Amino acid sequence: MKLDRQNKLILLTSSIIIAIGAIVFGILWATIGTMSLFLGWLLGSLIGVAGFFLIVIQTNNLNPNVGKPLIWGMGAFFIRFILYGAGLLLAALLTKYVEPEIFNIFAVFGGYIPPRLSIYIVTFVSGKTKLSFNKPIETEVKEIIQEEESNESMD
Repeated sequence: MKLDRQNKLILLTSSIIIAIGAIVFGILWATIGTMSLFLGWLLGSLIGVAGFFLIVIQTNNLNPNVGKPLIWGMGAFFIRFILYGAGLLLAALLTKYVEPEIFNIFAVFGGYIPPRLSIYIVTFVSGKTKLSFNKPIETEVKEIIQEEESNESMD
């Protein structure tokens, strides 16, 4: 899987947000003794980053010019939601049946947010919102694909 510059920026931004959250929850763990917040954040962050990679796979395989099967793109979509659900289910079941609490379910959910937040931040900062509301979506998508093909042929 090849990551372009924007995806690398998103991963870097996600890593920074995850590290800040880990420091905050680590301090809470050291002072209050709430290990479940720290471990929940780490579990949610790992699943969130895995979900981001599945988004990259999904978008790469949904491009009709790539020639790869469309089923991989659709499969990545379903795997991503199964992964999100499994993380929340694991946290919920361990919270209910295991003492002391291992994963805080709210921290797991919060750990899903950094990759999405990073996507919004990088898109906003780079100013690369390519779609406009003045053209039909089909025309916009064709122009974006042609632009990407011309950029790849220059490389």
